[in-house]
Amino acid sequence: MSSAIQEGVQLDRRKATREEMKDSAWIWFLVVITLLLIAGFVVFSSEKYFKSGDDIGYNLGLVGGIMLLTLLLYPLRKRVKMFRSFGLLPGWFKWHMVLGIVAPTIILFHATFQIKSVNAGVALICMFLVSGSGSFGRFF
Repeated sequence: MSSAIQEGVQLDRRKATREEMKDSAWIWFLVVITLLLIAGFVVFSSEKYFKSGDDIGYNLGLVGGIMLLTLLLYPLRKRVKMFRSFGLLPGWFKWHMVLGIVAPTIILFHATFQIKSVNAGVALICMFLVSGSGSFGRFF
């Protein structure tokens, strides 16, 4: 084999290794989030530690809401000319995905894993549909 072909094969192997590392990092991220949700459901769903209106619950909702608003920066970065010079698009997309998974998780903790009104239930279901469709689109 010529040296150019060998270099090309080695480059392909390095790219494959980087992609495998990225995929394994996402898998670990999703495993940690899933375990956190399961533990949170078991521990916090009884409202023994805090209620959604307490300071802790209020601040969790505030953080989750700010994260959801921050998600809107990615489409702005992508479509508004003024923002196109702010960083590389793949980095923005990565943070868009991370916030799109972490924000609903924090909001579930805010709600103590309970739906107490129709309005909150509709909002929560819509948020999960959007988050779930984005996760499904990314991984499948």
